[in-house]
Amino acid sequence: MKKIILRQILKEFWLPIIAAVLWTGINWYFETSTEKSSSIDLIKIFGAAFFFLSWLLAQYWRVKKQLKVESSFSTVESNLITLTDKLESKTNILVNHLTGGDSYYYYKIGEQIAPEWYMIDCKFIGDYTLQNNKIIFFSKDSNLINHEFTFPSLNKNLIHQANQQLKIEPIGQRIMLSTIIFNCTGKEWVQIIDMQRIETKIMVHSKVLIMSTGQNIEDKYEVDYLEKSEWKTNTLK
Repeated sequence: MKKIILRQILKEFWLPIIAAVLWTGINWYFETSTEKSSSIDLIKIFGAAFFFLSWLLAQYWRVKKQLKVESSFSTVESNLITLTDKLESKTNILVNHLTGGDSYYYYKIGEQIAPEWYMIDCKFIGDYTLQNNKIIFFSKDSNLINHEFTFPSLNKNLIHQANQQLKIEPIGQRIMLSTIIFNCTGKEWVQIIDMQRIETKIMVHSKVLIMSTGQNIEDKYEVDYLEKSEWKTNTLK
């Protein structure tokens, strides 16, 4: 243990000792008086130089150690921030898997498959599965009025299960005003579909309102419309 302590002392003070000896020798060599300095004077010069250089070197090591500690703290802080971000991201992913995240779905009028019959395709938006789904149609003047459908799970791969066939009876310009309520675990949203016939086209105006986020998604598009007389068969596809 003593050897280790002595080795550490020499390691830390060898430079001040050598520098103090050199400084003492320089002072003794360039002494201008006729009589050289006594041993006591040389010890005083050596002691002053040694303690000054030791103090200066100690400040250097203190600053270096402080910078190292600050660097270590910065590294630890950076690692903690990274770890916190990863933990938050993983937690959000887990919560999104449980609640469905920002996923939702809605209906879009598809192709005409027979006189007065259209496919209505369910479009899924998002990456997370929605659980315990219930869809309620309040569609005046259509075959889906007051119809309710339930699906245990819906996602991009299962959404085709919610596709429906819609029968409309065009009377004048206004065809149908439909309100659809969607409900699943943790969220609820509404879609309003307004359909108007303009010559051989049906103009569709869709609005989706997601209550939990306040989103209001609008979509306008048109689909072709053929009269009964233009169809060769009345059989549904």
